[in-house]
Amino acid sequence: MKVKERKKWEDNLKEEEKRKRKILHDEIAQLKKVQELDRSTCQQLQEDIVDLRRELQGKINAESRATRELNQVQIARNSVEQIVTQQSETIKELLAIKRSLKERLEDEKKKRKVLVGLLNEYNGRLKVNAIQEFIHSTKFKDVLAKVIGPWFKNGFNFCFAQVKDAMQRVEQNLSMLKGVNMGRKIDFPIEPYVAYP
Repeated sequence: MKVKERKKWEDNLKEEEKRKRKILHDEIAQLKKVQELDRSTCQQLQEDIVDLRRELQGKINAESRATRELNQVQIARNSVEQIVTQQSETIKELLAIKRSLKERLEDEKKKRKVLVGLLNEYNGRLKVNAIQEFIHSTKFKDVLAKVIGPWFKNGFNFCFAQVKDAMQRVEQNLSMLKGVNMGRKIDFPIEPYVAYP
């Protein structure tokens, strides 16, 4: 009986050992699978990390480029603001100069107006004086005697008769013009002008 028990016990032990080996074998297989998964996961994670690093580096580079461009835009904006400020100051100075020139021009116009008035007054006086001097000169008296002398050599009534005759001819011509019809030709009496001696 001891042999049977012992054999049974050995069989149980062998079975237990087989079962434990199988469990151990299964655990080792699972461990290998886990290790394999861990390796593939680690490799995938490393690749993901590399991709993320590249993407992050690209974003950092793009952001640094954007920052540089923003700085350039800011610099350009500052220079434009300075130019605008300088131009506004220049415009203010030019407007002040324009106002002062306008005031000076108005003053010059007033002075010129006064001067022109004085010159006109002086010119008028000079003309009057020249006319007075010419009227009192002997040259004027000689010319007047030559022009008016034939009219008045026979007296004032003879001059009056000549003027009256000329006025009658003018009145005749005017009365003919009053009766003019459209399309009718008017014949003016043409008399030779007689210069009276």
